[in-house]
Amino acid sequence: MTNILICGFGSIGQKHAKNLTDMGASLRIWRHRQDQKEAIIDAGYEFEPSLENGLDWADAAIIATATDQHIAPATLAAQKNVPYYMEKPVSLNTNGLQELEQNSRNLPIEIGCQLRHHPSLVALKHQLTHHEYGKVLSFQAWVGQRLDEWRPGSDYRKCYSADTTRGGGALFDLVHEIDLMTWLVGPMDSVYADLRHNSDLDMNAEDLANIILSADNKAAGTVQLDMLSPAYRRGLQIICEKCVYTFDMKEGILWRKIGSDDVQCIAKPDKNFQPADMLKNAVEYFINRVKDPTIAPRCGLEDGIHDLHILLAAKQSNSNKTQEKIRKTL
Repeated sequence: MTNILICGFGSIGQKHAKNLTDMGASLRIWRHRQDQKEAIIDAGYEFEPSLENGLDWADAAIIATATDQHIAPATLAAQKNVPYYMEKPVSLNTNGLQELEQNSRNLPIEIGCQLRHHPSLVALKHQLTHHEYGKVLSFQAWVGQRLDEWRPGSDYRKCYSADTTRGGGALFDLVHEIDLMTWLVGPMDSVYADLRHNSDLDMNAEDLANIILSADNKAAGTVQLDMLSPAYRRGLQIICEKCVYTFDMKEGILWRKIGSDDVQCIAKPDKNFQPADMLKNAVEYFINRVKDPTIAPRCGLEDGIHDLHILLAAKQSNSNKTQEKIRKTL
């Protein structure tokens, strides 16, 4: 039995609670807003009023608060030597990051970039790592869907995704695609970004982000993130010296094309696979690392901080209308 403190009980916190319950973990839920106590109890979970006491009890923590509230509970967890899984992105800025990083050394930490757990993308990572078809030359990634269609039945205007001051907006909230490119292609060196609000959605944030990235290894490409597409779309393309890889999230199949007519299915998920399995698999991977710290991170704190530096450089690029270098250290 593993004792897990979940910090936050929004939509993602509730998903974590269900998944961890299915895994047999013992849960307590802490939320910054104490008025949520009854909702947590009604959902069948134990409410923890004290973050400090909850961390003293826990073997590990899930940081599932809004992005602007990640650093404080994560830092306290690290100070108490409690491993944590933090939802993406790490934060809105670099405030407190140095202390967090120092306190987190030697702890099993995972950042919630669960697309790294899609079986077809794991297969793609393997092929790219072993340079089976030459080095990566270029890349594209895209994701989009209207924000008001994300969670039917709820008011999108009240969720943090609609407010850039809380970590919402296309750039920060849809960081998964940026993270995928850093995982598959490598660390990024510079960025140019155009952020804008183009739809009729009532939100205090951009609903469209067009990003040009250049990697340390000289590969370059684009990432498009939107909260305005009338139809869900998500996929990527990686262009190597000897082939083109294509992946569409809806079908889950990884294709490899060599020449004009040679198209092969390289990987596809099991018939029982569901997109929600990625989140469950990511947390299960974290729990395994808590039990065995020698397991390498799939998306560690260092990866999450690099993603954050890309986001901050992208915001600066949009403001200055210039290409910006990406910080590599705090």
